[in-house]
Amino acid sequence: MKKQILLLAIFTSAVLSAQLYSPNGAPATSNSSTGNVGIGTSAPNSKLHVQGDINSTGSGILNIAFNATDKTNEISNYGLSLLGIYPIGSSGNYGPGVSLSGYFGLSLNTVSTERVRIDDSGNVGIGTSTPQYKLDVNGKSSFADNMRVNAKIEAKEIKVTLTPTADFVFEEDYALAKLEDVEKHIKEKKHLPEIASAKQMEKEGVNVGEFQIKLLQKIEELTLYTIEQNKLIKEQQKRIEALENQNRTK
Repeated sequence: MKKQILLLAIFTSAVLSAQLYSPNGAPATSNSSTGNVGIGTSAPNSKLHVQGDINSTGSGILNIAFNATDKTNEISNYGLSLLGIYPIGSSGNYGPGVSLSGYFGLSLNTVSTERVRIDDSGNVGIGTSTPQYKLDVNGKSSFADNMRVNAKIEAKEIKVTLTPTADFVFEEDYALAKLEDVEKHIKEKKHLPEIASAKQMEKEGVNVGEFQIKLLQKIEELTLYTIEQNKLIKEQQKRIEALENQNRTK
């Protein structure tokens, strides 16, 4: 009878749970009634429940670490405070890292430094962890192709690299239009020569770089007109003074 009771106890223990011990005494438990497996815990509440860090070393093996702070709150928010994925190569360098934070956004990390963040409002930050706009870049950006913005652009400084500039206006062989011809063009076309009309700008838009060069060209032409007018004014002043001197001597 005692033998039967002992066998029954052993069988029941095996059915309810099986427990293994590592050399340092940390248990690894399998609960047959739920199918849950626990490492570092005797009461696993998930199919695989690990109490502690998981670390695998070797070339090409993933190293996954979980933040142990406030697990209850993290699980209830359907997120993890930190999930780092680091491919470990023979060089010993760290690869990309991924940080998930449930409802609070997503961030991408390399070498333990955050590089990109998407916050809970959908703003994307590059080089900043607090993006204030749909795309917030803290640092220099380079575009090898066209960029289209269907809204306003706000900047402290815009640098446009374009050649040639408008200094050709000051060349000796530049044919400066007569003011009479400019006046005639303005009366007929309602805009300056070589400058697009308002209707054309509304339809096709404005190339900022080319438009700035054209405006500079007109300013330089206006400067040449002003220089010529100044010469005429001085010549007229000399004639007026000569006539005044003649009248005084009479």
